[in-house]
Amino acid sequence: MNSNLEPKPFVSIVLPAHNEETYIDSCLSALKIQNYPEDRFEVIVVDNKSKDRTVEIAKSFGVKVLHKDQGPVGAVRNFGARHAKGDIIAFLDSDCVAPPNWLETGVQLISTKKNTAFGGPYMLREAPYWLEKFWLLEDSDLPKSLLGGAIFINKRHFFAVGAFSESITSGEDSQLTYDLRAANYDVIVRKELAVVHLGNPTNIKTFFWRQVWHSENYIQNIKSSLTDPTFYIILLYISSISMSVLWLASGKFAHALPTISFALFLPLILSAKRIKRSKYPIQNILNILAIYALDWTYLTGRSLGLFKSLGKWLRVLK
Repeated sequence: MNSNLEPKPFVSIVLPAHNEETYIDSCLSALKIQNYPEDRFEVIVVDNKSKDRTVEIAKSFGVKVLHKDQGPVGAVRNFGARHAKGDIIAFLDSDCVAPPNWLETGVQLISTKKNTAFGGPYMLREAPYWLEKFWLLEDSDLPKSLLGGAIFINKRHFFAVGAFSESITSGEDSQLTYDLRAANYDVIVRKELAVVHLGNPTNIKTFFWRQVWHSENYIQNIKSSLTDPTFYIILLYISSISMSVLWLASGKFAHALPTISFALFLPLILSAKRIKRSKYPIQNILNILAIYALDWTYLTGRSLGLFKSLGKWLRVLK
């Protein structure tokens, strides 16, 4: 009787991986227990020149392992997509853990809305590090753009808009969102497609450089950047810091005080916005200081990333 039923769509799950030996076991183990027929999906791990046991661990799961040594993460994802057999591609990161119904839910959603790409948000691990807890604040708001580690998309639509950008080192998921909407495809982020992200920064140094990396294509993604209110706060932060340095260098300390105060006030705007949006229960002043410190680090890292982006743009002009 079941033999007469139409088989479920075949899905290709593409995982980029670079030195992911810490988390890829958890990621692939979760895919082994999906409540989706195992003969109706494949897992493609695209190794990006890992120097640890990433490839060894991936092969132990019997999944397809490809190698793409050159290019940013967008190029690595695209390489896997080009080798995908499925009409539906699910992009997942190697440091993310999907719930057992992730594939089933994603296929149901994309099958009911044909011209739509679906994404999911990131969730915290069960026992998060302090930095994860105070940065993410268990935000109840869904992101407005796709996140690279949780995407379901029709393969034909994906390549119709040019796939992920291979000219930028970060923000390729936001750019894909922009390209899809510009081509009149719908993009919807659903809570049911959430995955646990294990690769969040767990210390200030890693967090700072992650923000630099995320912002080093602001100029290259200028159309998307100009639609992001945070981009303008970063510009104000850079301007106020620059003015403060100029006033201090000229010995005009009284003139520097307002610009320094304004620079210190800007992270507070982000902190207040995040606390209000997440409804995070503040327990003491130390909670507020931790949240503020992360927003200050965020703005500082993003500012450095913007300068790196500007430098890349100027080198191209030359």
